[in-house]
Amino acid sequence: MERTTLRRQIFALAVYLAPTAFAALAAPQFASAAPPRYFVDYDEADVQAERPGSEETDGAFSVSVRRAAFDSLSVRLLAIAESTYPDRESLVANALEHRWEMGPDTFRAVVWWSRGVGPNRIPHAVTWRAVRYYADLCERYRLHVYANTGTRAPHWAELAYWATIDRKERFALDDAEFHDVFVANLHLYWGVDDGAFDMNTVAHRIVVLSPDGEVLQVTGDAPAEESVMISGWREATEHSRRRR
Repeated sequence: MERTTLRRQIFALAVYLAPTAFAALAAPQFASAAPPRYFVDYDEADVQAERPGSEETDGAFSVSVRRAAFDSLSVRLLAIAESTYPDRESLVANALEHRWEMGPDTFRAVVWWSRGVGPNRIPHAVTWRAVRYYADLCERYRLHVYANTGTRAPHWAELAYWATIDRKERFALDDAEFHDVFVANLHLYWGVDDGAFDMNTVAHRIVVLSPDGEVLQVTGDAPAEESVMISGWREATEHSRRRR
């Protein structure tokens, strides 16, 4: 699948909401519950100042982060959705079963990926740690710091993250029906070209939450869709050599 098509999947699914408006509401009391095999990192969710509503960086290593929420409660619930993580042991067991490499940083880590290391890491769950992981890679590449990139320095990389949350009087998902809930849609695109191969991956997650912050349902978590193509840089280099 071409990179443009993958990127369009992100923006076709995205829903435009009004810019974040911090309403003058009393701080609600949030529940501390999650579905089986999930947990919420409330310490991470509480640090909302590090989650901008919009972040754009152009160039060869570009980052686009857009988070749309319509009031202070939605901002808080969106952070909880982004900080809901799958059980580490189940992801590690799945990787062992498929003989997938996960990397040495898996040890005692909060795991959101299914396999891979460095820029070739494939997400299992769209979470805030996943967003920051790819954004940090792009930042390091802009600074010409290529540690943890494998055998080749990348020519190009792109992160596109789009998150929305909306309140629903009624919402059905996976044969379950919910009433008066918040539904968060999290979309992530990651692409990197190391001069040999052009790898692109797309992941999408839906999180259903109660107004008091209980995570009721999570769907979409799975090894993300991945596409690997011959790099355009490689094709251009080979064409140049043939012309000599």
